[in-house]
This record gives sequence, C-alpha cells and structure tokens, in this order.
Amino acid sequence: MGTIREKTSGQKKARAAARVRARNLIARVQEGAADPWSGLSNDARALTALLELAASRDRGAERALACVPDEFVDIFRIVATPATLPIVLALRS
Repeated sequence: MGTIREKTSGQKKARAAARVRARNLIARVQEGAADPWSGLSNDARALTALLELAASRDRGAERALACVPDEFVDIFRIVATPATLPIVLALRS
C-alpha cells in the first residue's frame, strides 16, 4: 500500500474552483443556454468534477451529461477515473 499524501491548499482550491465551473455548466444547461458547453473543451478539471457529480447521482449533472456534444465524449474518456468510467461509457451506448 502506498503512502497517503495530504493535498496542498492550492490543490484543494483548484478542485473547489473546478466544482464551481461544473455547477455553472449544470446551471447553463438547466436554463437552456444556447451553447452551455462553450469554453469547457480545455477544462479537464471541470469535466472531471462533472463526472464525479454524476457518479454521486447528482440529477443536474446527469441531465447535463445527457446532452453532451459528441466532441466531448473523447475528452471525457481521457479524464475519466475508474469510478467514473462507466458513466462515460454509457454516454453514447
């Protein structure tokens, strides 16, 4: 078993900021924004946070993933963790 390292405050803040960006995406999808996914193709942390929210059965995240554009599916496959991979595989199956 490996050693467990404490996350730095910078890492914690970056993850919290990514969750905020994921929540903002969910809000844009729920509001029916014209292009809610705009600007997220290069934001791996926010996309990972969205997958984590969906894995925790967050309804808003699940709805956002239900309308994910095709060009994001490959990005999700790259950022997926073992816990979130089943969600990614279900996107286009």
